[in-house]
Amino acid sequence: MLNAEIAFMRHKETEAFIGCVMGFIVILTGFVIGFLNANLGFVNLALMGGGFILMVISFISSQYYSGKVKTLMRNYSNLPEAVALNTASAPPTSNVCPICHHPLSFIEQNQTWYCFNCVYGSDK
Repeated sequence: MLNAEIAFMRHKETEAFIGCVMGFIVILTGFVIGFLNANLGFVNLALMGGGFILMVISFISSQYYSGKVKTLMRNYSNLPEAVALNTASAPPTSNVCPICHHPLSFIEQNQTWYCFNCVYGSDK
């Protein structure tokens, strides 16, 4: 579940980066049109302005998703320290998660069983 979130955020981060590159290409196209033909001044300015706006929006989006990925990775790497037994559910009778049927991991620090797929065994 957490891996799917990280993959989704990485995908969005890549889309935003591609948007930045496309914005840069549009700006360059505007410069080339302005250089080759001075009569298309409005088209030139529209392309450069649109490319600049696309680049800025994509850059902000890229930074947002990059921050989300870093936060998820930080939480994922610190997961065993944050694991605590969920007192609302009974302890498992086998090494298989009773919710998603994936293998459980025993966290020795807390003496609890934990599922990294569906977060069984945590307070969340």
